[in-house]
Amino acid sequence: MHENSIIKMKLFREEYLSSSSTGPIRVLDVGSMSVDGHACFREIFQSPRFEYVGLDIESGKNVDLVPRDPYGWIEIPDASYDVVISGQVLEHNPQFWKTLVEIRRVTRIGGLVCLIIPSTGPIHKFPVDCWRFLPDSASPILDLMGTTEIEVFHEKANWRSRLENVWGDLCIIGVRSDTDSRPDDLGITAPDLSAAISGGLIPLTKVADGFALRSNLPLASAVVHHVGRTVKRITRRARDSISLLQT
Repeated sequence: MHENSIIKMKLFREEYLSSSSTGPIRVLDVGSMSVDGHACFREIFQSPRFEYVGLDIESGKNVDLVPRDPYGWIEIPDASYDVVISGQVLEHNPQFWKTLVEIRRVTRIGGLVCLIIPSTGPIHKFPVDCWRFLPDSASPILDLMGTTEIEVFHEKANWRSRLENVWGDLCIIGVRSDTDSRPDDLGITAPDLSAAISGGLIPLTKVADGFALRSNLPLASAVVHHVGRTVKRITRRARDSISLLQT
């Protein structure tokens, strides 16, 4: 976890979680393991105001929960958490869209989600490095999580910056607004995308619609077309749900 990411998460806590609460704020950190002694988010949420749980796919430092299925956290009931956070994780997740759907399920309506993900930077395998996320990816990511945008910030290189900025972090903050705990018509299944992308983990060559795909251009176009149709369906459902909540 690089220093910039820790700073951003501290600012998220100060900006959005500083007001008093009637009870402890339940926080789920997705991909929480501290690797090679790197700093982690637990220290940011050590106050008694927070109940912090670190989730990862393997046991290790700063890990409280290892689900049996990395893409289906049956150990966690629906709408269990007030806040879900994740930093420098999705780029290592071969099927990150499934994780976004699980985040959607376990976050309560009105809860907050904060993701920090790289848009650039060198290959760094833990154990794989599959993706980079450009600013245009924020909208479909928010849709997949059933969230409405609060803030999206893309950290660009700046000669005035005193901190290392090789990752060009994209910070996405949203509020859970969809009443559907797990959409039935996502249209994204394991054979659809994983089969299309399998074998494509080669040096980064093409960028398509915000997601940097390690694949050839025709394949990237096909995947983006599929995701685009899915996002349109999700967006329609989210709008309908928000309208119902406002009536």
